[in-house]
Amino acid sequence: MKLKRKKIRGGVFFSLALFIFYVLFFPASLGRELLPKPVWAADLDTYPKPFHHTTEQRTYPFRLGRDFGYIGIDGELALLDSVVYSVALSDKGFVNFSQIPASLIFQNRMGDPVLSIQENGYPALDRSGERLFIFYTDTTGLKELTLDGSEIWKVQFPS
Repeated sequence: MKLKRKKIRGGVFFSLALFIFYVLFFPASLGRELLPKPVWAADLDTYPKPFHHTTEQRTYPFRLGRDFGYIGIDGELALLDSVVYSVALSDKGFVNFSQIPASLIFQNRMGDPVLSIQENGYPALDRSGERLFIFYTDTTGLKELTLDGSEIWKVQFPS
């Protein structure tokens, strides 16, 4: 009777150890997971057309789904536009760019072009808008540009 219990316990222990080994070293893919994605129910196009702030008035950047813009401290829209592929926003301006950008146009908070550069890369702006970073589309490098288009530094990564 005791020998039979020992065999059962040994079999259970061995099965449990084998199961843990399998789960840790050969995890099975669960496929695609369903995740809820919040979207805006109200269409921003129904709101009154934005008015243009002067550069001295304080505005804050926002992005709501496929729309982005700047809103004043009084709650009025200063700029409203649609995202092409993605947008880099800062307090000074933005870069709205396509999926594979051939050129980047930095625009101020009112939508006026400030800088146009011929770069193949994805832009990133710091919050103040003083620093413009370009990540190469082939992920082999990164560079920083000033807002007049001159290169500050560049880093190349091994491919």
